Amino acid sequence: MVYLRLRGLTLRIDDPGHAPVARRLALASVVAAGALALSLAGEAGAWTGVMVVVALIAIALAIRPLLPPGTLRARRGLPSVVLMRALIAGALFGAEIYVPYLLIDEYGFSATAAGFGLTAAALLWAAYSTPQNQGFNSSALSISDSIGAAASIAVMGLTFVALKATDASFPAVFLIAAALAVLAVVPGLRMGRVAEAGPADGAVTGPATVAD
Repeated sequence: MVYLRLRGLTLRIDDPGHAPVARRLALASVVAAGALALSLAGEAGAWTGVMVVVALIAIALAIRPLLPPGTLRARRGLPSVVLMRALIAGALFGAEIYVPYLLIDEYGFSATAAGFGLTAAALLWAAYSTPQNQGFNSSALSISDSIGAAASIAVMGLTFVALKATDASFPAVFLIAAALAVLAVVPGLRMGRVAEAGPADGAVTGPATVAD
């Protein structure tokens, strides 16, 4: 489906190579620290909520220069591709870690049988993924995938622990994954061509590129 939406588009943005490497490394370190803080937030006790909020804010501020302009606003074209990958990665990787747990804990599956679910998901994910542009674009996709997965896994983990004593723990984490997947439709619809505008609109006719 992604291929059909992107067919014929030139997935290029302005070359960001002039940006200082040290600044990008510093921002990447902040993003990594934020992701680590999210994963450890469950152990913060009364400070868990504060830790999650601060980590998410730090990630949101630091990650912007590492992604194509307009990614967090679901700008049409490549930015929407990157944003959609983050949401899909969050939904997929966040939910799949609970599949074997659910099968073992609730339905008595063996560890081997329950692991088949993860194996199938990994193989399908590898076949859905395609090589992207070099340099900045491909690194942005990797960062987006990693942060989307890390953030969703952390949030799902906190939710699961909070509801562990009830029957709502598994439904809650899968509901979060479903919500992320539905939300991914928004940037997914903005990956294709920009609608052609007529002369009356004061715009040049013809399909626009991602840079538009």
